Amino acid sequence: MLPTDDLTAMSLVLRRALALGALPILLLAACGGDDESADHHDSTGSTIAASASADAIVIDVDADAAEPTTQTVAKGSTVSLHITAAEEHEFHVHGYDIESEGTDVTITFVADEAGEFEVETHDTEQVVFTLVVE
Repeated sequence: MLPTDDLTAMSLVLRRALALGALPILLLAACGGDDESADHHDSTGSTIAASASADAIVIDVDADAAEPTTQTVAKGSTVSLHITAAEEHEFHVHGYDIESEGTDVTITFVADEAGEFEVETHDTEQVVFTLVVE
């Protein structure tokens, strides 16, 4: 049998080893967060989650809708606007100066500027969507 001092020392060493072993697990759990922190919310409070495969926030825009919608995303997010229309248009994202033409277009970019950015058709100058970057 070991003397009491040796048992106390071994107990202290064992507790330290267990504490150090648990530390990486606690740090990983703290960094993970929940899935809601990566979500983005539109003006109606609906949640738009980032696409798992492309790491982009995919936003569907109906250019023929009666009222343009608004979507808010975090600054630095990759945004993929999927715009559909009955007729061919040239779509323009103001502030980012990105254009694409067609009836079914996808415009992907990094939203690295804060503010409100309208997406409109060049031929009719109709606003079809507003992107808010915060």
